[in-house]
Amino acid sequence: MGSIRPSPVKAISASQEASQLRCQVASLSHELEVTTQRCPYLGRLVSGPEAAVTAEDLLLTDEEVQEAALRALWLGHYWGLASNLGILPEVSKAQAERWQSVSPSVDVLHAAASDVARRVRELSQGLPGAPMMVIGNEREEATHSILRACVADVVECERALRRADALGVVTSSRTCLALLAQESTLCSGAVDAVKTLDDLDDPAHPVPGRVPLPEKCLDELAFCVSWLTYVWGRAALAGIQPQVSQQQAEQWAFRMDKPASVRDFADIEQAFHELELLGIDELLWTER
Repeated sequence: MGSIRPSPVKAISASQEASQLRCQVASLSHELEVTTQRCPYLGRLVSGPEAAVTAEDLLLTDEEVQEAALRALWLGHYWGLASNLGILPEVSKAQAERWQSVSPSVDVLHAAASDVARRVRELSQGLPGAPMMVIGNEREEATHSILRACVADVVECERALRRADALGVVTSSRTCLALLAQESTLCSGAVDAVKTLDDLDDPAHPVPGRVPLPEKCLDELAFCVSWLTYVWGRAALAGIQPQVSQQQAEQWAFRMDKPASVRDFADIEQAFHELELLGIDELLWTER
């Protein structure tokens, strides 16, 4: 009796399934490697069954808790924008609700940025630096679960950030707001130009000044300026790319209280690109 040969179709299907599984394993391995590099405590937890895991390995420092809170705030902010702007409607609303429910107020970011800007200023003046302000101390935000974050929360934030980046959530949201600001400026400018021509000889009607941007655009610019001040400032304080980071930190700190304009969107995009190009986020994790 002849031997039974496997179906070519089934063989191809099994080969494809095995290939997909290998890709999934490789992806998960890379994800784990990146996360453990960013969080040394997690690296100890997964380094092997013989590793001694202490209670301290399961806890986060005050600075790491602050990082987890601000990353949750970032996710809530941009998923919220995506939901309001109609970007990825099938997932953006649920993601916005998820991250906004565990993130602190945006005022926490502005306060953290102001604190870092103060410390950078003291560094440039050669003054002894005061301790870092830690969010949640004597604040209502202390009730947020993210401020009681553990290693698992850091891992979840990292995965969510990479997912949002892969889906283009931040880029799409910021581009929409930049176009909205530009359109608003052009429309207002055209109307003001007509009024100016009509009122040139009338001193009771002064020439219009800066065109105000829509509120959602102003909120986004304020968020980004504070974020850039915070990240570049922390890099300067850690001695990472000191000349570039201190210059950038001082520049963005100076712009925190300045009127916003459409041009700010391009400057912000360039600053975030430089952060990525220099690998500042990864270097900040390494410095811990």
